[in-house]
Amino acid sequence: MKRIKTYITPILIITGFLLVIAFTLSSNKNKLDAKAEIGSTKTLVFPVTIISPEYQSLTGTYSSSGFFIPVNSMTLTSDISGRITATTLKDGSMIHKGQNIVSVYNETENIERQQNTIDRQLALETLQKAKSDLSKMESMLASNAVTSREVEEQRLAVNSAEARLNTINSIKKSTAIDAPISGTVHKSYVQSGSYLSPGTVLADIVDNSSLKLQIALLDKEVIKLSMGKKIEVVPDLYPNTKITGTVVYIAAQADANRSFMVEIQIPNSVHNPLKAGMSGTAIIHNDDIQKAMMIPVKAIVGSLQDPQVYILKGEKAVLTKITTGQVQGDHVVVLAGLSQTDSIIVTGQLNISDGSTVEVIK
Repeated sequence: MKRIKTYITPILIITGFLLVIAFTLSSNKNKLDAKAEIGSTKTLVFPVTIISPEYQSLTGTYSSSGFFIPVNSMTLTSDISGRITATTLKDGSMIHKGQNIVSVYNETENIERQQNTIDRQLALETLQKAKSDLSKMESMLASNAVTSREVEEQRLAVNSAEARLNTINSIKKSTAIDAPISGTVHKSYVQSGSYLSPGTVLADIVDNSSLKLQIALLDKEVIKLSMGKKIEVVPDLYPNTKITGTVVYIAAQADANRSFMVEIQIPNSVHNPLKAGMSGTAIIHNDDIQKAMMIPVKAIVGSLQDPQVYILKGEKAVLTKITTGQVQGDHVVVLAGLSQTDSIIVTGQLNISDGSTVEVIK
């Protein structure tokens, strides 16, 4: 009996110890589950800063950047056929209007040209004989050696011979192509020995003697421009150089981005030469100064083509669509969608979405 008690006592102690451990673990688990449940119901709050829209004076000056294009450029094509015997069309070479740039040989046309020369000579001799005969007959008419009818018929023969000669002279078999404009050969597509047919592309010619700056303006900006208006142009290559340009084109319709294309023509200076494809900025001055509601550009969510902002309503950030206008420095004009009493979130937008709970920090 004593031996049995000796075994039971340790077993009871171990069992009790295990029960204590199990109770402790269960209690801890319940506490952790309770904390997790509390944590899951806690709302995330994002810190933000806000401003209110302000009415500011718009300056009478705004700018728009663009690229220069040539006033005159063309892709030159052939209107004759034959094999090129000589050409001055080389990439980068200068050509002048009226200059012979391609010489062509065509055997068939060469034969026709020789025949044309013979026909012209015969027509000239026929005309000279007809005029001589008419002169004689007019003298003979005075002595009644010929009739008036015969003289009139000879006059008709002279007129017919003149018409025949004029027709032959108008037939020209061209063996050369002349430059239609002055400029630089941007790209040549032919060389000596090449065979031409009507429509063959010869070269791309660019005239950089004067250029046009192409810019895109919003409706509020373009409405103040007119054809012939003088505009200040600053090439990006020469930031300290101001060139006076003239508005030569204003688009009648906006493009897909609600912008209107405007072209400003400028002379190309020898001292500060420009090339097509370079960039520049048009500085447009207007006398009228107006006030407009403005917000920082950094408050815009998305792009200026589809602008939205977060408005603080209570403790929530509400994504709101707005309509914007002219950009002036780091601010943009608001045309619709906001009131002066709205609170606009300007920092912290990257961390929030529509309906997020936020906290304003000072």
